[in-house]
Amino acid sequence: MKNFNIIFFLFFNISLVNAQSLNGNTLNNFVVAKSDTANFKVVVDSLISILPDKSIYLIGETHRIKANDLFFFPLIKSMSEKKNVKYVIMEMDHSYYFGTNLFLKYGDVKILADFEKRNPKDSLKWNRQYSDLIDLYRYNEKQPIDKKIEFLGLEFDITNIPFARPFTSFRYVTAIKYFRKYSYEKLPAAIDKIFQDITSIDVNDVKLLLKKDKELQKLAIIHQNDLKKCFGDFYKDFYIIMNSARSYPANGRRDGGMVNNLQNAYQILKENEPNSDPKFFGSFGAAHVVPGDNGSLASKMNSSSIIKGGVAFIGTSYFNSNSYYSKTIKEIDNSSLHGLSNKDEALADAMLKDVSIQQQASIVLLGRFNNIQNKEFNFLKGFDAVFVFSGFK
Repeated sequence: MKNFNIIFFLFFNISLVNAQSLNGNTLNNFVVAKSDTANFKVVVDSLISILPDKSIYLIGETHRIKANDLFFFPLIKSMSEKKNVKYVIMEMDHSYYFGTNLFLKYGDVKILADFEKRNPKDSLKWNRQYSDLIDLYRYNEKQPIDKKIEFLGLEFDITNIPFARPFTSFRYVTAIKYFRKYSYEKLPAAIDKIFQDITSIDVNDVKLLLKKDKELQKLAIIHQNDLKKCFGDFYKDFYIIMNSARSYPANGRRDGGMVNNLQNAYQILKENEPNSDPKFFGSFGAAHVVPGDNGSLASKMNSSSIIKGGVAFIGTSYFNSNSYYSKTIKEIDNSSLHGLSNKDEALADAMLKDVSIQQQASIVLLGRFNNIQNKEFNFLKGFDAVFVFSGFK
């Protein structure tokens, strides 16, 4: 009996490997493009060509992997040029991206350093640190005003759990300092006074900051017209920060709050340009970018009664790649496609890894899943495209 079990085990595993290889060959029919890191633009252009016309384009990622840094800024430019996307939405508080928007207007890297609590004296270090944003600043300089790329952070400003997001309060206070510094006109006395109060508070005193923020929100409504004159184009940044959700829900799911923040941003964008059709591109943790009606950020965006046009879903897979998300380096080998059953998740991992091996490329783009006939691949049908990355250390 023992020998029979061994034989059965070997036979079962050989059959499984053969099945995965066969499935991998079938899945290769959906390979749209592949490249090494040096030729990534080929893959970016191919992605743009297969994406449907939507209002929001979202990538679900595992954070802090080199592959993400590779595709992010080239995709921003291509989305701008070929999909008319102006706004980049991110899993970060908007106070932080107000600093990015300031930089994209003025080109002073010290602004970026201030919002990240960096104060090195060596400006060359700043230039190396922010080389991608500097390149985007130069790109923006050549664009007409309605094409200049801007960032929107959908996370909560301040927050009631500072231990989880220690820098949100710091960035909020830094944003208030810059609103005061860059005001085009003299601020209303009541606003200037509360700005001074906020910037004098210890950033770790979240309770007091939240109290002052509520006072500021009330004053901002009273002085709305004056503040529009004071902040000009950056009034929308002020509006978004003032209307950002402040407290994390008891269940820990931030998706609903982030969608509310996007809807607030959408409203002020439409108020400023009633005839515009704002489009967005963003990269979020894969658990937030899940097709179907499941309560994820993307699914809530897709069904929003305010933001029309729907969401394009882009999945990512990583094999033989390092994640720096925690304090220790961790090698990951998974599909990062969330919302699947355990069975489908294991199947996705195996199949996509097989594609990566067979294609012998560090970057493989899969798409055109509407043509899928084999039910084994149904887990892909909710996505418009999937990136497979391998060998990013």
